[in-house]
Amino acid sequence: PAAADLVAMAVHDMKSPLAALRSALQLVQDGRTGEIPPAQARFLAIALDNAQQLGCLLDRLRGALSGPGSLPGDCRSLDAPIRCRGEASRSC
Repeated sequence: PAAADLVAMAVHDMKSPLAALRSALQLVQDGRTGEIPPAQARFLAIALDNAQQLGCLLDRLRGALSGPGSLPGDCRSLDAPIRCRGEASRSC
């Protein structure tokens, strides 16, 4: 139980800065900070996609601690590739 409590606390502590990061990236992507050149927009989309995937991984970790349950509907499988550095991809 102590290890589970530590992981649950770590997941909780990671979710708040991740939410702030995703919100900031979304504001930039929405053009609220000015026009985004296409090359930068591509990398911004990659960052947002990876931030979403990280949130899903944290949700899965939290769910694993509380027993079998359902994955949030907007989360992909852990086997789905994460886009990194342009066209490269990897799996979690």
